[in-house]
Amino acid sequence: FQRLSAAFPTTASDATAFSGVVMRTGVPALIADYRAQRSSAEAVLSVAAAGLLSLAAGAIVMVALLVVSWRRGSLELARGRGASTFLLLGTQAGEGLLISVPAAAIGYLAATWLVPGRDNPASLWLVVGVCLTAVLALVVATWPGARRITGWRARDDAPVLRVSPRRLVLEGTAVLIAAAGVVLLRQRGLTIGAGGILRFDPFLAAVPILAGLATGLVVMRLYPLPIRAISWLAARRRDVVPILGLRSVGRQSAVLNVPLVVLLLAAAFSTFATVVTVSVDRGQWRAAWREVGADYRVDAGQLGPEAAQTLQAVSGVQVVAPIVSEPGTGFAGRPGQRATIFLNAVDPEAYDGITAGSPVAVSWPGAMLDPLDEAAGPPGSDANPIPAILSGELPVATPPMGEGSTFQLTLAGSRVTMRVAQVRQAFPGVPEGIPFVVAPYSALAGATERELPVSAFLVRGRAGLEQPIADAAGLPAGSTGILSREARYTEMRSAPLVRAIGSGFWLAMLCAAAYAGIAMIAALALSSARRRQDLALLGTLGLSRGQSLGLTAVQHGPPVVLALLPGLALGLVIALALLGSLGLGAFAGDEAVVVMVIDWGAVAVVTAALLLTVGAAVAVGTAAAHRLRPVDALRLGHD
Repeated sequence: FQRLSAAFPTTASDATAFSGVVMRTGVPALIADYRAQRSSAEAVLSVAAAGLLSLAAGAIVMVALLVVSWRRGSLELARGRGASTFLLLGTQAGEGLLISVPAAAIGYLAATWLVPGRDNPASLWLVVGVCLTAVLALVVATWPGARRITGWRARDDAPVLRVSPRRLVLEGTAVLIAAAGVVLLRQRGLTIGAGGILRFDPFLAAVPILAGLATGLVVMRLYPLPIRAISWLAARRRDVVPILGLRSVGRQSAVLNVPLVVLLLAAAFSTFATVVTVSVDRGQWRAAWREVGADYRVDAGQLGPEAAQTLQAVSGVQVVAPIVSEPGTGFAGRPGQRATIFLNAVDPEAYDGITAGSPVAVSWPGAMLDPLDEAAGPPGSDANPIPAILSGELPVATPPMGEGSTFQLTLAGSRVTMRVAQVRQAFPGVPEGIPFVVAPYSALAGATERELPVSAFLVRGRAGLEQPIADAAGLPAGSTGILSREARYTEMRSAPLVRAIGSGFWLAMLCAAAYAGIAMIAALALSSARRRQDLALLGTLGLSRGQSLGLTAVQHGPPVVLALLPGLALGLVIALALLGSLGLGAFAGDEAVVVMVIDWGAVAVVTAALLLTVGAAVAVGTAAAHRLRPVDALRLGHD
């Protein structure tokens, strides 16, 4: 099509040199729109995939730590009998490959079967990356025990030691890199390459995850401070449950804080996905309103003058307003100029009834609402110009115009003088990117020699009136002469790429909650032995079952809250930083940039779902701890 456009003219005036051949096609525009939507979908889903992979990595790390903890005795025995470090690590790596390779292959085949499409080499590389991550996590978890013959720590929840300066420097560097990535992403966005087409950039796609990890590091280092403060206040109480639970939280191992980072990332990712999904949906809703300009738009066509009364009589119709839309109206912004402009003539009061409470409700300038002073001269004359709204984009060779400037329109055989009452960049029902003028219908009709032909009727009414309106107007079923805002909104929502983003995000949120639950269960299993012993010993001192449940709640409640709140805030910040650079306007009709919309109800539902998932994980992980008999507490550690 590009070669055809370069070889043949697109207007009849240039066709003489080509024997009258003119090429006119709309396919390149359709391809361009599809490319914009596809590239935007790839950019959005790449961010979602990066977040999901990071959550999966956290869950794999916790499972690897749990596996190595369960095998601590056998590893110590093998090391004490002469097994080398290389042998132990090699054994763990081989076992990791035996477990991860079949699982990854099954997952790859299942994804290929469930999501048909063209083969992509990146899929195989991601499968290899998942396998290597699982093996590396298992080997790194085995490394401390494989290096020494004996001496693994006796407690599963050893107190946190003072952080070394080297670790602080490394963590500070990671935080600074994440901050620099956020600033770069905010300034540059995901738009790279020619023509503003979005391309996948691994670093930019990973910036939200880096920001999440940096926030997790900061939370892990700072959350003991409020815990200590609350513990100090709890020590002033007479009951023992709060102080014991908070002291236990304050001294837990840094390894057991990994699930909190996973939970923080899950909350951030779920919030980001919710904001993106709701923002795109609201953007499509606003775009449908702007494109149609009303609930229904009925082309006048062969309809008679009584069409307004006929449409008003349809059950469910509230307001009917006639409009005049003339794309090729003669325009002159200076003497001798011959140009055309899109004329949209409406009745301001009737149009207010059409759009009341909608996102396209117009704030009319006062001059367009006041009647013309007929004593000043005939309406539309140089002495009594008609006030109108003029677009910021003007026809070629038009001098700059502001409020108070005058211009002429040639309409229905008359030359009408207009005065600019307001300058606007867009107006509902007018196509984007073209010069337009909006004038009051009654004043314009009184200034022309011939009657202005009505182009269409705007109708306000409930949903589902397409067929009754078509019957009243005498139009066949499914006629293109009726444009429904609800139908246009449904059409944009049902587009394949839009549905792919929505389905992908909801599936990813379910997986994120599952990964958070897996990580939490693994962490609880790692510390289960020590917690069972503590509960059993406290039971011998008179701790009731209700108090033991309260102790469990105090141990897990504050860390979960301190992970969820920063995660929710981080998700909102990431959405604010990325929403303008993801190209989501391609899914919202003619809307250039999708405005960030926060649905607090959806955020509350996501938060409740995560809390329920974590609560279920805590219940599963602590069920075994409450079954231990007090007499069995003396045997723990000696089996």
